[in-house]
Amino acid sequence: MPLAFAHRVYGKETELVSWQGVQLEDCPELVRFIAHQVRNRVEDTELKRDLHSVIDGIALTDMQSEELKSFLLAPEPDPPSWAIGESLAESYLEAEHGVAFPWNMRRDKRTPSASLPGADIVGYDKRGAKAKFAFGEVKSSQDKRTPPAVVAGRSGTDLTYQMFELIDKAEKIRSLILWLAARCAKPESEDYTAFNDALETYGESGYRDIALFGVLIRDTDCNEADLRELGIALEQRAEHPTRCDLVALYLPWELEKLIDLTCQGGSKNA
Repeated sequence: MPLAFAHRVYGKETELVSWQGVQLEDCPELVRFIAHQVRNRVEDTELKRDLHSVIDGIALTDMQSEELKSFLLAPEPDPPSWAIGESLAESYLEAEHGVAFPWNMRRDKRTPSASLPGADIVGYDKRGAKAKFAFGEVKSSQDKRTPPAVVAGRSGTDLTYQMFELIDKAEKIRSLILWLAARCAKPESEDYTAFNDALETYGESGYRDIALFGVLIRDTDCNEADLRELGIALEQRAEHPTRCDLVALYLPWELEKLIDLTCQGGSKNA
């Protein structure tokens, strides 16, 4: 369902690439979106709810059950800004671009503050008749330059470099598909059909028919120069039928408030 608080300010679309800037409106609907959808991803409330049910179903005394819940479901330290940015990007792509995420990648962390290797976005593009693989990267920035260094810093970790890698390095895509296979390739998986469809599409297209996303989150004014150069470069680099979509999400306040709203559940700002 389209987000009423998300307003496209600029954009361009070519055969293989699109880029757009989206201004997020400061309104109660945005606060609720962050306090619920985004926060639920950050905290993985689905996993916690399932674990709560498991504990209720095992043979423990009431005291033992409550103590175990208090231990395993205790609040974690506030997540870093990049983790909140990734959750905002996932929630936005799910609502506006039909991307489905079968697995919360925060479950793969071994420590609460760990930064996982690999792509930030791993899921399925379900906009068409058949699902296809969707991969991508997310960057959050308070840099006042245009474009910010996280887009074109030439550091080997910027968005430009990472999007090029997704296009050029087949072994990186292979690793991401295998990661999905470990979670979705079994018949009992809810995403078994989506995985099979995406794998079939990928194979039939000569390993090219995938959707790539690059998401930038900023607390500055909208400026097409944030994405234009990268969009043009991807148009020259991508091969049909690979599709690249770039989105810049412009916050209506500083990045710190996004962190506060997520960690507080919007209670102080709703």
